[in-house]
Amino acid sequence: MKKIFLVFLFSVFSFLSAKDELKVGISPDYPPFEYMENGKITGFDYDVMVALASEIGAKIEFVPMNFDGLLSSLSVGKVDMVISGMTKTKERAKKVDFTIPYYKSVSYFVKLKSNDSIKTKEDLSGKKVAAQIGSIQADSVSKIKGVKPMISQDVMVFVMGTLNGKVDAFLLDEAVAKDYVKKYEDFEIFDKIVYENTGKAIAVKKGNDELVKKLDEAIKKLEQNDTIKNIAQKYNMEY
Repeated sequence: MKKIFLVFLFSVFSFLSAKDELKVGISPDYPPFEYMENGKITGFDYDVMVALASEIGAKIEFVPMNFDGLLSSLSVGKVDMVISGMTKTKERAKKVDFTIPYYKSVSYFVKLKSNDSIKTKEDLSGKKVAAQIGSIQADSVSKIKGVKPMISQDVMVFVMGTLNGKVDAFLLDEAVAKDYVKKYEDFEIFDKIVYENTGKAIAVKKGNDELVKKLDEAIKKLEQNDTIKNIAQKYNMEY
């Protein structure tokens, strides 16, 4: 009996040790969610993940990569979880598991103020509309009737393309779109898409129910004590 008990303790200790340090996939090119500043990753998602790690008692290592490579890296075990302004969708949930949402999902359309041919998203037929590859915005753009999708890995490519008149409009998360409109006075928001019954969530490898449970409990606690709300306010995001 004593031997069995010791084996049990060793197994528990080994599991906790293995989970003590978690690799977190992130795509730091999406301010204010995540971006580089002075050579370091920062942003809303970064701060939320640090707070969650503290809550569950885990050490974390952020692993930067392109957005479209995040879920595949998670599936093959290169990272333990992903936080990168990612909206939980039915399609993504077939490949990975998700926590409860920690932030809402609303996307804004942005165009040049001088582009009078566009008033609402109904005017986008025949127009070139951009979004980031692998994002829920890219899916939304591709479903707009008659639109000419421009799907790019680098957000700045289509932001500059819109400024130069080569792209008619782009679709980004609410906070990100507002950030670009604030940065470039020639831009304006003209319409939005609200994703009902979903939100930004942390992706975890399929079947890792224990990690999902821990993160869910931590998210609820950080919501209750206003930690996530305060982090959002730090980055001038509505919560």
